Amino acid sequence: MIREDSRSGRLYDTSAHMLWVGERTREADGAHVAILAGVHNPVGVKVGPTTSPDDLSRLMDRLNPEGLPGRLSLITRMGADRIREALPPLVEAVRADGRPVTWIADPMHGNTITSDNGYKTRRFETILDEIRGFFEVHRTLGTAPGGIHVESPATTSPRSSAAASTLTRPAWPSTTRPSSTRASTTSSPSRSPSRSPRCSRAENTR
Repeated sequence: MIREDSRSGRLYDTSAHMLWVGERTREADGAHVAILAGVHNPVGVKVGPTTSPDDLSRLMDRLNPEGLPGRLSLITRMGADRIREALPPLVEAVRADGRPVTWIADPMHGNTITSDNGYKTRRFETILDEIRGFFEVHRTLGTAPGGIHVESPATTSPRSSAAASTLTRPAWPSTTRPSSTRASTTSSPSRSPSRSPRCSRAENTR
C-alpha cells in the first residue's frame, strides 16, 4: 500500500497513518525498519528493556536523520518491574542527541502472563504501575511523556484482568467535566431519519 504523492513525489504508506515496528524486528539494518525509512508517514519503534542508547542512536539515524519534529515516536514496553531502571539512560541519551522524539508508553506487552486456563493476559494493577513508572521517569528527568499505547477490544477479552472494585470513575471538577458523547435519541426535523447514531455522535463531539 505504498503510494507516491503526485504533488511532492514522496512515498507514503496509505494503509495507515502512523506505522510502527516491533521490539523483535527493530534492527536498524533490518527489513522492517527499511520500509519505515522509505516512507514519509509518522513512524514508531517499540523499545524494550534490552535496548541500548547505541540502538536508539542508530534507529534515529535511520528513521529521522534530519530530526524532523513529529516524525519518530519511541514506544517503551519495559515491564512494570524494569521501567524505572531501564528507561532513564535511554531518555538521557536521546535528550543529549538533541533530535526530537515522542515518548509513548506501551504498558501491555512487557507485562504479559499466562493464566491458569492458558490465556495470555495482564494484571490491571501491573499495567497501571508501568504507566506510573513511565511518568515518574519523565518527571524526574524533566522530559515530556507523550502518551500511552494500550489495547482495548470491543468485546469481553482475557487480554487484561482486574477486580471491578478497583475501577473508579475520576472525580472531574465541575468546571472541567467532559461533555457527554452519547448520541441523542430525540428526533429532529433537521436530521434525516436514516442517519446513523454514529454520525450524530461525531457531530456532538467536534
